[in-house]
Amino acid sequence: LLHLKDMAMRRDDDTLSQAFAEVGEGNLNWRRILEASKKSNTEWYLVEQDECPGDPFDSLRKSLENLREMK
Repeated sequence: LLHLKDMAMRRDDDTLSQAFAEVGEGNLNWRRILEASKKSNTEWYLVEQDECPGDPFDSLRKSLENLREMK
């Protein structure tokens, strides 16, 4: 099992802050993460989306689509 979440930097007015993002939409190095997961024989990926910019099911769908494209 591999627990996944992504983070991004967001700008609100003049403030830069860290925010949760859909997997593949943030700033983590997913190519390296997924390479390591293959080497460790990961079978299941668990996506955690703490906060969503909109509908949580849309965020989950986007994460799944991104993961499928990256694998």
